Amino acid sequence: QLTVTGLSAHGKVYDGTTAAVVSAAAPTLAGVVGGDDVSLVVSSVTGAFASKHAGTAIQVSISGLSLAGADASSYSLAPLVVTADIEPRPLTVTATADTRVYDRTVASSVRPSITSGALRQGDSATWLQVFDNGTVGTGKTLQPRGTINDGNDGANYSVTFVSNTNGAITAKPVTVTGITAYDKEYDGTSSATLNVDSANLVGVISPD
Repeated sequence: QLTVTGLSAHGKVYDGTTAAVVSAAAPTLAGVVGGDDVSLVVSSVTGAFASKHAGTAIQVSISGLSLAGADASSYSLAPLVVTADIEPRPLTVTATADTRVYDRTVASSVRPSITSGALRQGDSATWLQVFDNGTVGTGKTLQPRGTINDGNDGANYSVTFVSNTNGAITAKPVTVTGITAYDKEYDGTSSATLNVDSANLVGVISPD
């Protein structure tokens, strides 16, 4: 069994495939018995990572090399395997401006978006964002977060989350019910006497 030296594979950024770029500029056969007629034929060399996921020192299987010569049938090629890295794909996720009515929570009604990079085909993500606090105000910070479903616990991506300071929470309107007015005899004025014994606020969020 013959081995081949001089082969290498290029590392790459995660792209959702196992395709690998192989360098075989000057491969050399090792192990040929002296005097035997055996040579190496290089044609359409391709490589494939053992896994599509990001990681270091991943095995790359190489194909496209074969033996030729009068004594070639007496030999076989050892598995052509090298290693290379797949780096996580960078993504930037930025929060989106949001204005909403006070509800005691920090929830945002809109979603952040990918502003740099892209998910590879077959991968998906769940993005959300929250206000830094739930009080009424403007210029509030919205903080993005989320998870990626890529079959690798999200490790195929390096995500940078960017906050947005264009958030606003406005006061929640409330109404008053239960107020009545007493009848009166005409006195030439528009003044009225009110009964507020049963007055009640409607719309207040418990336990405010």
